[in-house]
Amino acid sequence: MKNKNILLDTNAFIYLMRNEKECSNTISLENRQINESKFYDECKNANYLFITSQTLYEIFWQSIKKTKKIDQFAYYYDQIIKFKNKYNVKFSILNDTDGEFELRLFEDQYKDNKVDINHFIGRKREYEVKKINELLIKVCFSITEFLAEYYGILLLRNFYYVAGVICEIKLNEISYKYYSDLKLKNEWYDKEIDDLFNFLLENMISYIEPQIKENGHKFPKIQNVKGTKYVHKLFCKLKKDDKTVFEKYDNHLKGLVEELEKMGMSKNCMKYWIRMCRRCVYSGAKIKKNDGLDYSIVTCMDESIVINKTNNMINTNDIIFVTFDTNLYNFSKECDVLYSKKFYDNLMFEYR
Repeated sequence: MKNKNILLDTNAFIYLMRNEKECSNTISLENRQINESKFYDECKNANYLFITSQTLYEIFWQSIKKTKKIDQFAYYYDQIIKFKNKYNVKFSILNDTDGEFELRLFEDQYKDNKVDINHFIGRKREYEVKKINELLIKVCFSITEFLAEYYGILLLRNFYYVAGVICEIKLNEISYKYYSDLKLKNEWYDKEIDDLFNFLLENMISYIEPQIKENGHKFPKIQNVKGTKYVHKLFCKLKKDDKTVFEKYDNHLKGLVEELEKMGMSKNCMKYWIRMCRRCVYSGAKIKKNDGLDYSIVTCMDESIVINKTNNMINTNDIIFVTFDTNLYNFSKECDVLYSKKFYDNLMFEYR
């Protein structure tokens, strides 16, 4: 009986297609190995299978990065059609409003053997920059505005508009270099993002620190660390004099959520962003390139996108999100975003 609607992230989609090719897969979550035959059965018996446009962009890029050709991407694209026809599964691509994969254009160009690689990589790059920029600014904004509120100073929000423009320009430069040089690895991109976060943070702190001192407060001096590690150490130092500082930050985030809800931001996006803020403050977790990819997948879970794609027949309550990426899995589980414990338990072997 076809009764499940499954949204696959990039890793899960590749895993499924490799399974279709009868490749050996070894993957685990929470120290439990995935039973690949059960996963395969769930997908072939699904009512709807969804992937996102960002998954297509990522596979397109990985194909170019590994072989300088689109052959690998073409294989996966062909596998979608075969899987769909073989098992009579409805297969749909969820596109964010400004991150659509131009499938028709690719199909036409592929038939003529004239795929404009630079165009598709350029589109991926533009959307990725936008999402990483959004995360960087929102995390910096939440921290700096909290500190301003904590010390009772006025912070003009147009400051963040200027910071956002500068951040996007710098991210574009970083991204262009990365996608122009196939030898560069994700670790290089991640370090550049972390350096940019530190640049933003230093500028924002230097903007509020003089006002804090004018109000008669001492601002903690943190040495030998930068970026998100600086943020974590700053809050730990504040906690020595104020045991409730982390709780106050959480309450501050709740207030920002109410604002963003009024502005129309989707609940799933807010959950991802809040989790990123808390990870940064509570543990010094860095914002990385793949966080932009994960965030873009989460944006495609918006209720309006799913309803529109399925002609109002399915909403997000009817969908199970399947990911084998640890970060996305933990996000889905912790924040209860399209998560099904029963589904995952059925996919996994017992604990060893």
